[in-house]
Amino acid sequence: MPHLKLYLDDRHLPRQRDGLADLLQDLRAILCRALSEPPGACQLSVLPVIGLAGQAECCLELTYPPKESLTPETLRALAGQLQTTVIAATGLRATIWLKALDPQGDLALR
Repeated sequence: MPHLKLYLDDRHLPRQRDGLADLLQDLRAILCRALSEPPGACQLSVLPVIGLAGQAECCLELTYPPKESLTPETLRALAGQLQTTVIAATGLRATIWLKALDPQGDLALR
């Protein structure tokens, strides 16, 4: 079950709020294609945060189920596509972190 959290600097939330639903739809479509997951398996959230000046205003954090098909090259391409989509939609700087779920220690129920 992929889980994408978009941490958004609270100072930018009022200007971004109206476009966030469309952005989440776009991000989910990217995840579904790249990870071969149905839409219902993906969990996406926007979390307002208080950030420090000088750091990126958006931070994406993706946890995903490990698969042999997800090579480092595939994951770099996915990260780039997610980052580019967020930057294009918001006009803000964005960083991204990807982490595979640990099948031995992580549990996700749907």
